[in-house]
Amino acid sequence: MSHWKWGVLGLIFTLLTACQPGASQPETNAAQSESNSAEPVTLVLYNDAGGTQEEFDQSIGNEVKKILPNYTIKYIGEEKGTLEGMVTSGTEIDLFQSSIGNAAGSILNVGYQTDITELAQKSGIDLSRFEPSMLEAVKQFGGLYGLPINSGGLVLYYNKDLFDKFGVSYPKDGMTWDDAIELGKKLTRSEDGVQYMGLVISPPHLLRMNSYSLPVLDSASGQPNFGNPKMLQLLQTTVVRAAEDDGYRTVVRDKGLPANDGFSKQRNVAMYVMNYGLQNGKDFEGLNWDVVSLPTFKDLPGVGTQPYPNFMFISANSKKKEQAMEYIKALTSDAFQSYYAKSGRIPVLKSDEIKKLFATETAYKDKNVKNALYSNKYAAPAPKSKYDSLVERSFNKQSKNIILNNPDLNTVLATIQEDAVKTVEAEKKK
Repeated sequence: MSHWKWGVLGLIFTLLTACQPGASQPETNAAQSESNSAEPVTLVLYNDAGGTQEEFDQSIGNEVKKILPNYTIKYIGEEKGTLEGMVTSGTEIDLFQSSIGNAAGSILNVGYQTDITELAQKSGIDLSRFEPSMLEAVKQFGGLYGLPINSGGLVLYYNKDLFDKFGVSYPKDGMTWDDAIELGKKLTRSEDGVQYMGLVISPPHLLRMNSYSLPVLDSASGQPNFGNPKMLQLLQTTVVRAAEDDGYRTVVRDKGLPANDGFSKQRNVAMYVMNYGLQNGKDFEGLNWDVVSLPTFKDLPGVGTQPYPNFMFISANSKKKEQAMEYIKALTSDAFQSYYAKSGRIPVLKSDEIKKLFATETAYKDKNVKNALYSNKYAAPAPKSKYDSLVERSFNKQSKNIILNNPDLNTVLATIQEDAVKTVEAEKKK
Protein backbone atom coordinates (compact mmCIF):
# COMPACT_ATOMS: atom_id res chain seq x y z
CA MET A 1 0.00 0.00 0.00
CA SER A 2 1.38 3.46 -0.94
CA HIS A 3 2.16 6.14 1.61
CA TRP A 4 -0.92 8.04 0.42
CA LYS A 5 -3.29 5.15 0.82
CA TRP A 6 -1.82 4.66 4.29
CA GLY A 7 -2.43 8.34 4.97
CA VAL A 8 -6.09 8.16 3.96
CA LEU A 9 -6.70 5.00 6.02
CA GLY A 10 -4.82 6.54 8.95
CA LEU A 11 -7.12 9.54 8.88
CA ILE A 12 -10.16 7.25 8.71
CA PHE A 13 -8.82 5.55 11.84
CA THR A 14 -9.03 8.90 13.62
CA LEU A 15 -12.72 9.05 12.94
CA LEU A 16 -13.21 5.50 14.17
CA THR A 17 -11.47 6.16 17.48
CA ALA A 18 -11.83 9.83 18.26
CA CYS A 19 -15.24 10.97 17.06
CA GLN A 20 -18.12 11.23 19.45
CA PRO A 21 -21.48 10.84 17.74
CA GLY A 22 -24.24 13.05 18.91
CA ALA A 23 -22.03 16.11 19.48
CA SER A 24 -23.72 19.40 18.81
CA GLN A 25 -23.19 21.00 15.43
CA PRO A 26 -23.46 24.67 14.42
CA GLU A 27 -26.30 25.84 12.27
CA THR A 28 -25.55 25.85 8.56
CA ASN A 29 -27.07 27.30 5.44
CA ALA A 30 -28.93 25.46 2.71
CA ALA A 31 -26.38 22.62 2.95
CA GLN A 32 -28.42 21.19 5.81
CA SER A 33 -31.73 21.42 4.04
CA GLU A 34 -33.75 18.32 3.35
CA SER A 35 -33.00 16.41 0.16
CA ASN A 36 -35.08 17.09 -2.92
CA SER A 37 -37.08 13.93 -2.42
CA ALA A 38 -38.17 11.80 0.50
CA GLU A 39 -37.85 8.76 -1.76
CA PRO A 40 -34.97 6.40 -0.91
CA VAL A 41 -31.79 7.11 -2.89
CA THR A 42 -28.95 4.61 -3.38
CA LEU A 43 -25.64 5.84 -4.80
CA VAL A 44 -22.61 3.75 -5.75
CA LEU A 45 -19.31 5.20 -4.52
CA TYR A 46 -15.85 4.02 -5.62
CA ASN A 47 -12.79 4.89 -3.51
CA ASP A 48 -9.40 4.38 -5.14
CA ALA A 49 -7.76 4.27 -1.69
CA GLY A 50 -9.62 1.10 -0.75
CA GLY A 51 -11.37 0.40 2.54
CA THR A 52 -14.59 -1.35 3.50
CA GLN A 53 -18.27 -0.44 3.64
CA GLU A 54 -18.10 -0.58 7.43
CA GLU A 55 -15.16 1.84 7.57
CA PHE A 56 -16.94 4.21 5.23
CA ASP A 57 -20.16 4.11 7.23
CA GLN A 58 -18.36 4.72 10.51
CA SER A 59 -16.24 7.57 9.21
CA ILE A 60 -18.62 9.25 6.74
CA GLY A 61 -21.85 7.46 5.93
CA ASN A 62 -23.48 7.40 9.35
CA GLU A 63 -22.86 11.09 9.90
CA VAL A 64 -24.26 12.06 6.50
CA LYS A 65 -27.39 10.04 7.36
CA LYS A 66 -28.19 12.78 9.89
CA ILE A 67 -28.40 15.25 6.99
CA LEU A 68 -29.74 12.95 4.25
CA PRO A 69 -31.63 10.17 6.07
CA ASN A 70 -33.09 8.75 2.84
CA TYR A 71 -29.67 8.25 1.21
CA THR A 72 -27.75 4.97 1.17
CA ILE A 73 -24.22 4.50 -0.16
CA LYS A 74 -23.09 1.25 -1.78
CA TYR A 75 -19.34 1.42 -1.21
CA ILE A 76 -16.68 -0.14 -3.47
CA GLY A 77 -13.01 -0.05 -2.46
CA GLU A 78 -10.07 -0.49 -4.81
CA GLU A 79 -9.38 -3.99 -3.52
CA LYS A 80 -12.56 -5.10 -5.31
CA GLY A 81 -11.09 -4.06 -8.65
CA THR A 82 -9.47 -1.14 -10.42
CA LEU A 83 -11.59 1.76 -11.56
CA GLU A 84 -10.76 0.98 -15.18
CA GLY A 85 -11.90 -2.59 -14.61
CA MET A 86 -15.13 -1.41 -13.00
CA VAL A 87 -15.87 0.85 -15.95
CA THR A 88 -15.04 -1.87 -18.47
CA SER A 89 -17.34 -4.35 -16.70
CA GLY A 90 -20.20 -1.87 -16.84
CA THR A 91 -20.44 -1.22 -13.10
CA GLU A 92 -22.54 1.89 -12.56
CA ILE A 93 -20.73 4.41 -10.38
CA ASP A 94 -22.17 7.71 -9.17
CA LEU A 95 -19.43 9.09 -6.92
CA PHE A 96 -15.65 8.75 -6.95
CA GLN A 97 -13.49 9.43 -3.90
CA SER A 98 -9.83 10.18 -4.57
CA SER A 99 -6.88 12.29 -3.44
CA ILE A 100 -5.10 15.00 -5.38
CA GLY A 101 -2.22 12.58 -5.89
CA ASN A 102 -4.30 9.70 -7.21
CA ALA A 103 -7.06 11.35 -9.22
CA ALA A 104 -5.09 12.05 -12.41
CA GLY A 105 -4.07 8.41 -12.67
CA SER A 106 -7.49 6.96 -11.89
CA ILE A 107 -10.68 8.97 -12.40
CA LEU A 108 -9.35 11.40 -14.98
CA ASN A 109 -7.36 8.66 -16.70
CA VAL A 110 -10.53 6.72 -17.58
CA GLY A 111 -12.34 9.90 -18.63
CA TYR A 112 -15.27 9.62 -16.24
CA GLN A 113 -15.01 13.14 -14.86
CA THR A 114 -17.71 15.76 -15.44
CA ASP A 115 -17.75 19.46 -14.64
CA ILE A 116 -20.15 20.09 -11.78
CA THR A 117 -20.25 23.91 -11.87
CA GLU A 118 -23.90 24.09 -12.95
CA LEU A 119 -24.92 21.27 -10.60
CA ALA A 120 -23.25 23.07 -7.69
CA GLN A 121 -25.02 26.32 -8.53
CA LYS A 122 -28.37 24.56 -8.86
CA SER A 123 -27.80 22.83 -5.54
CA GLY A 124 -27.09 26.16 -3.83
CA ILE A 125 -23.45 25.46 -2.92
CA ASP A 126 -21.53 28.65 -2.11
CA LEU A 127 -17.99 28.09 -3.37
CA SER A 128 -16.75 31.20 -1.55
CA ARG A 129 -16.99 29.20 1.70
CA PHE A 130 -14.03 27.01 0.67
CA GLU A 131 -10.36 27.60 1.27
CA PRO A 132 -9.29 28.99 -2.14
CA SER A 133 -6.29 26.64 -2.36
CA MET A 134 -8.60 23.63 -1.98
CA LEU A 135 -10.69 24.65 -4.98
CA GLU A 136 -7.55 25.53 -6.91
CA ALA A 137 -6.34 22.01 -6.24
CA VAL A 138 -9.30 20.46 -8.05
CA LYS A 139 -9.55 23.08 -10.82
CA GLN A 140 -5.95 22.43 -11.89
CA PHE A 141 -7.24 19.15 -13.35
CA GLY A 142 -9.05 21.20 -16.01
CA GLY A 143 -12.47 21.85 -14.50
CA LEU A 144 -14.56 21.74 -11.36
CA TYR A 145 -14.97 17.96 -11.45
CA GLY A 146 -15.65 17.61 -7.75
CA LEU A 147 -15.24 19.25 -4.38
CA PRO A 148 -12.70 18.73 -1.59
CA ILE A 149 -13.98 17.06 1.57
CA ASN A 150 -10.83 17.04 3.75
CA SER A 151 -7.14 17.73 3.37
CA GLY A 152 -3.61 16.88 4.45
CA GLY A 153 -0.31 18.75 4.64
CA LEU A 154 3.27 18.57 5.88
CA VAL A 155 4.08 19.26 9.53
CA LEU A 156 7.13 18.81 11.75
CA TYR A 157 6.68 16.23 14.52
CA TYR A 158 9.15 16.13 17.39
CA ASN A 159 10.04 13.79 20.24
CA LYS A 160 9.99 15.86 23.42
CA ASP A 161 11.90 13.21 25.38
CA LEU A 162 14.93 13.53 23.11
CA PHE A 163 14.95 17.31 23.43
CA ASP A 164 14.73 16.94 27.21
CA LYS A 165 17.44 14.28 27.23
CA PHE A 166 19.93 16.55 25.50
CA GLY A 167 18.77 19.82 27.08
CA VAL A 168 17.69 21.43 23.80
CA SER A 169 14.78 23.86 23.47
CA TYR A 170 11.72 22.58 21.58
CA PRO A 171 10.97 23.59 17.98
CA LYS A 172 8.60 26.50 17.36
CA ASP A 173 5.98 27.43 14.80
CA GLY A 174 7.34 29.76 12.14
CA MET A 175 10.88 28.39 12.02
CA THR A 176 12.87 28.71 8.81
CA TRP A 177 14.66 25.72 7.34
CA ASP A 178 17.92 27.25 8.59
CA ASP A 179 16.47 27.28 12.13
CA ALA A 180 15.30 23.67 11.89
CA ILE A 181 18.59 22.40 10.46
CA GLU A 182 20.66 24.14 13.14
CA LEU A 183 18.34 22.71 15.79
CA GLY A 184 18.74 19.27 14.24
CA LYS A 185 22.52 19.47 14.46
CA LYS A 186 22.27 19.83 18.25
CA LEU A 187 20.46 16.50 18.46
CA THR A 188 22.39 14.52 15.86
CA ARG A 189 24.83 12.59 18.03
CA SER A 190 25.85 9.11 19.07
CA GLU A 191 25.35 8.11 22.69
CA ASP A 192 25.36 4.72 24.43
CA GLY A 193 25.61 2.97 21.09
CA VAL A 194 22.60 4.76 19.62
CA GLN A 195 22.92 7.13 16.67
CA TYR A 196 20.35 9.90 17.10
CA MET A 197 19.23 11.90 14.08
CA GLY A 198 18.14 15.48 14.66
CA LEU A 199 16.01 16.15 11.59
CA VAL A 200 14.65 13.57 9.15
CA ILE A 201 12.55 14.58 6.17
CA SER A 202 10.48 12.18 4.06
CA PRO A 203 11.73 13.03 0.54
CA PRO A 204 8.67 11.72 -1.39
CA HIS A 205 6.26 13.73 0.75
CA LEU A 206 8.44 16.85 0.62
CA LEU A 207 8.41 16.51 -3.17
CA ARG A 208 4.62 16.18 -3.35
CA MET A 209 3.84 19.11 -1.05
CA ASN A 210 6.86 21.38 -1.50
CA SER A 211 6.46 25.07 -0.69
CA TYR A 212 7.74 26.16 -4.10
CA SER A 213 4.78 24.41 -5.77
CA LEU A 214 7.15 22.58 -8.10
CA PRO A 215 5.40 19.85 -10.11
CA VAL A 216 7.26 16.62 -10.75
CA LEU A 217 6.19 16.87 -14.41
CA ASP A 218 6.32 20.28 -16.07
CA SER A 219 2.89 21.01 -17.52
CA ALA A 220 4.22 23.23 -20.31
CA SER A 221 6.88 20.87 -21.69
CA GLY A 222 5.40 17.58 -20.51
CA GLN A 223 8.86 16.64 -19.27
CA PRO A 224 10.01 15.64 -15.76
CA ASN A 225 11.05 18.68 -13.75
CA PHE A 226 14.35 17.65 -12.15
CA GLY A 227 16.39 19.96 -14.33
CA ASN A 228 14.65 22.93 -12.69
CA PRO A 229 17.17 24.95 -10.59
CA LYS A 230 14.49 25.37 -7.90
CA MET A 231 14.36 21.59 -7.51
CA LEU A 232 18.09 21.61 -6.75
CA GLN A 233 17.58 24.42 -4.23
CA LEU A 234 14.65 22.63 -2.58
CA LEU A 235 16.54 19.39 -1.98
CA GLN A 236 19.89 20.98 -1.14
CA THR A 237 18.36 23.32 1.46
CA THR A 238 16.33 20.64 3.19
CA VAL A 239 17.22 17.00 2.67
CA VAL A 240 20.96 17.29 1.99
CA ARG A 241 21.79 19.86 4.68
CA ALA A 242 19.85 17.91 7.31
CA ALA A 243 22.16 14.92 6.70
CA GLU A 244 25.62 16.48 6.80
CA ASP A 245 26.73 14.63 9.95
CA ASP A 246 28.92 11.55 9.33
CA GLY A 247 26.99 9.44 11.83
CA TYR A 248 23.69 10.42 10.20
CA ARG A 249 25.00 9.45 6.76
CA THR A 250 26.32 6.15 8.05
CA VAL A 251 22.81 5.19 9.18
CA VAL A 252 21.38 6.16 5.79
CA ARG A 253 24.12 4.32 3.90
CA ASP A 254 23.80 1.14 5.95
CA LYS A 255 20.08 1.01 6.77
CA GLY A 256 18.36 3.62 4.62
CA LEU A 257 16.60 6.76 5.77
CA PRO A 258 14.40 6.18 8.83
CA ALA A 259 10.71 6.44 7.98
CA ASN A 260 7.67 6.51 10.26
CA ASP A 261 8.97 3.69 12.47
CA GLY A 262 12.24 5.48 13.17
CA PHE A 263 10.33 8.32 14.73
CA SER A 264 7.44 6.54 16.44
CA LYS A 265 8.90 3.09 17.30
CA GLN A 266 12.72 3.17 17.43
CA ARG A 267 12.49 6.78 18.65
CA ASN A 268 15.99 7.76 17.60
CA VAL A 269 14.70 10.64 15.43
CA ALA A 270 14.18 13.97 17.19
CA MET A 271 12.25 15.81 14.44
CA TYR A 272 10.37 14.29 11.53
CA VAL A 273 8.78 16.12 8.59
CA MET A 274 5.86 14.11 7.29
CA ASN A 275 2.22 14.34 6.25
CA TYR A 276 -0.19 15.19 9.06
CA GLY A 277 -1.96 12.12 10.41
CA LEU A 278 0.79 9.93 11.91
CA GLN A 279 -0.57 10.52 15.41
CA ASN A 280 -3.70 8.56 14.54
CA GLY A 281 -1.87 5.23 14.67
CA LYS A 282 -1.11 3.03 17.64
CA ASP A 283 2.62 3.59 17.22
CA PHE A 284 2.27 7.00 18.87
CA GLU A 285 0.98 5.46 22.09
CA GLY A 286 3.43 6.25 24.87
CA LEU A 287 5.37 8.67 22.68
CA ASN A 288 5.95 12.09 24.24
CA TRP A 289 5.41 14.11 21.08
CA ASP A 290 4.21 17.41 19.76
CA VAL A 291 4.10 19.14 16.41
CA VAL A 292 4.87 22.52 14.81
CA SER A 293 4.39 24.07 11.40
CA LEU A 294 6.51 23.11 8.40
CA PRO A 295 9.70 25.23 8.29
CA THR A 296 9.69 27.95 5.64
CA PHE A 297 12.17 29.22 3.07
CA LYS A 298 13.71 32.68 3.41
CA ASP A 299 12.48 33.64 -0.06
CA LEU A 300 8.94 32.40 0.77
CA PRO A 301 8.21 33.85 4.21
CA GLY A 302 4.98 32.55 5.74
CA VAL A 303 4.38 29.98 3.00
CA GLY A 304 4.17 26.39 4.17
CA THR A 305 2.92 23.13 2.77
CA GLN A 306 0.75 22.60 -0.26
CA PRO A 307 -2.68 21.27 0.67
CA TYR A 308 -3.25 17.60 -0.07
CA PRO A 309 -7.03 17.34 -0.35
CA ASN A 310 -9.26 14.35 -0.86
CA PHE A 311 -12.09 14.96 -3.32
CA MET A 312 -15.52 13.62 -4.09
CA PHE A 313 -16.19 13.56 -7.83
CA ILE A 314 -19.37 12.82 -9.79
CA SER A 315 -19.24 10.23 -12.56
CA ALA A 316 -19.97 11.43 -16.09
CA ASN A 317 -22.12 8.33 -16.60
CA SER A 318 -24.12 8.62 -13.39
CA LYS A 319 -27.88 8.61 -13.87
CA LYS A 320 -28.28 10.32 -10.51
CA LYS A 321 -26.07 13.39 -10.84
CA GLU A 322 -28.39 15.72 -8.91
CA GLN A 323 -28.67 13.25 -6.03
CA ALA A 324 -24.90 12.76 -6.07
CA MET A 325 -24.50 16.53 -5.90
CA GLU A 326 -26.74 16.63 -2.84
CA TYR A 327 -24.48 14.08 -1.18
CA ILE A 328 -21.39 16.20 -1.88
CA LYS A 329 -23.30 19.21 -0.60
CA ALA A 330 -23.88 17.39 2.69
CA LEU A 331 -20.17 16.46 2.92
CA THR A 332 -19.18 20.10 2.53
CA SER A 333 -21.85 21.48 4.88
CA ASP A 334 -20.90 23.33 8.06
CA ALA A 335 -22.32 20.44 10.06
CA PHE A 336 -20.23 17.72 8.44
CA GLN A 337 -17.09 19.83 8.22
CA SER A 338 -17.44 20.64 11.93
CA TYR A 339 -17.66 16.91 12.63
CA TYR A 340 -14.51 16.36 10.60
CA ALA A 341 -12.71 19.23 12.33
CA LYS A 342 -13.55 17.99 15.83
CA SER A 343 -12.29 14.56 14.80
CA GLY A 344 -8.89 15.93 13.83
CA ARG A 345 -9.46 15.72 10.10
CA ILE A 346 -8.49 18.90 8.25
CA PRO A 347 -11.62 20.75 7.07
CA VAL A 348 -11.79 22.41 3.65
CA LEU A 349 -13.83 25.47 4.60
CA LYS A 350 -12.27 28.80 5.57
CA SER A 351 -14.64 29.32 8.50
CA ASP A 352 -12.73 30.42 11.61
CA GLU A 353 -15.48 28.94 13.76
CA ILE A 354 -14.94 25.51 12.25
CA LYS A 355 -11.16 25.82 12.55
CA LYS A 356 -11.57 26.55 16.25
CA LEU A 357 -13.16 23.12 16.61
CA PHE A 358 -10.12 21.39 15.15
CA ALA A 359 -9.08 18.24 17.07
CA THR A 360 -11.21 19.19 20.10
CA GLU A 361 -12.64 15.67 20.34
CA THR A 362 -9.38 13.78 19.91
CA ALA A 363 -6.90 12.26 22.33
CA TYR A 364 -4.38 14.93 21.27
CA LYS A 365 -6.63 17.97 21.71
CA ASP A 366 -3.99 19.62 23.93
CA LYS A 367 -1.24 19.31 21.33
CA ASN A 368 -0.16 22.09 18.99
CA VAL A 369 -1.91 20.58 15.95
CA LYS A 370 -4.06 23.61 15.13
CA ASN A 371 -1.14 26.06 15.03
CA ALA A 372 1.00 23.53 13.17
CA LEU A 373 -1.53 23.45 10.35
CA TYR A 374 -2.68 27.04 10.29
CA SER A 375 0.39 29.16 11.20
CA ASN A 376 1.50 29.38 7.56
CA LYS A 377 -0.55 30.02 4.47
CA TYR A 378 -0.87 27.21 1.96
CA ALA A 379 1.43 27.08 -1.03
CA ALA A 380 -0.32 26.92 -4.39
CA PRO A 381 -1.12 23.32 -5.41
CA ALA A 382 1.29 22.05 -8.05
CA PRO A 383 -0.28 20.69 -11.26
CA LYS A 384 -0.68 16.91 -11.25
CA SER A 385 -0.56 14.42 -14.12
CA LYS A 386 -1.28 10.75 -14.59
CA TYR A 387 2.47 10.16 -14.98
CA ASP A 388 3.43 11.62 -11.59
CA SER A 389 3.66 8.25 -9.85
CA LEU A 390 6.12 7.03 -12.50
CA VAL A 391 8.28 10.13 -12.13
CA GLU A 392 8.20 9.81 -8.35
CA ARG A 393 9.36 6.21 -8.70
CA SER A 394 12.49 7.45 -10.49
CA PHE A 395 13.00 9.97 -7.70
CA ASN A 396 12.54 7.40 -4.93
CA LYS A 397 15.14 5.08 -6.46
CA GLN A 398 17.73 7.82 -5.94
CA SER A 399 16.55 9.14 -2.56
CA LYS A 400 19.51 7.58 -0.69
CA ASN A 401 21.97 9.17 -3.13
CA ILE A 402 20.24 12.52 -2.68
CA ILE A 403 20.75 12.33 1.08
CA LEU A 404 24.32 11.12 0.84
CA ASN A 405 25.04 13.67 -1.90
CA ASN A 406 27.17 10.98 -3.49
CA PRO A 407 27.65 11.56 -6.34
CA ASP A 408 26.97 15.31 -6.27
CA LEU A 409 23.35 16.43 -6.28
CA ASN A 410 23.43 17.79 -9.83
CA THR A 411 24.50 14.37 -11.09
CA VAL A 412 21.82 12.62 -9.03
CA LEU A 413 19.11 14.90 -10.39
CA ALA A 414 20.34 14.34 -13.94
CA THR A 415 20.08 10.57 -13.34
CA ILE A 416 16.52 10.99 -12.04
CA GLN A 417 15.60 13.15 -15.04
CA GLU A 418 16.98 10.65 -17.54
CA ASP A 419 15.27 7.67 -15.92
CA ALA A 420 11.95 9.52 -15.55
CA VAL A 421 11.98 10.65 -19.21
CA LYS A 422 12.48 7.07 -20.38
CA THR A 423 9.78 5.74 -18.07
CA VAL A 424 7.20 8.33 -19.11
CA GLU A 425 7.95 7.88 -22.82
CA ALA A 426 7.57 4.12 -22.49
CA GLU A 427 4.22 4.54 -20.76
CA LYS A 428 2.98 6.92 -23.47
CA LYS A 429 3.70 4.31 -26.14
CA LYS A 430 1.52 1.67 -24.48
